[in-house]
Amino acid sequence: MKTSDRTQQLLSMPVNQVPWKAIELAKFLSSKYGRCAEVYCHAYSLYAKVIEGTEGGDSDEESERFLLSLSEAP
Repeated sequence: MKTSDRTQQLLSMPVNQVPWKAIELAKFLSSKYGRCAEVYCHAYSLYAKVIEGTEGGDSDEESERFLLSLSEAP
């Protein structure tokens, strides 16, 4: 699956159905840059790429490290 397709799926879900790691990354990025749609798009895209292994999309080292540092259980 392409990262952009998965990102669109995640963005169309109710927040309570989005995987918790994607939400945690969005919270982390929002604390740095402010809460906006771009931050959520970036967070969900990175989640899809790093955790789910989707194809394509941009990445940044800091966000990847944050996602990989999260434990397996919320």
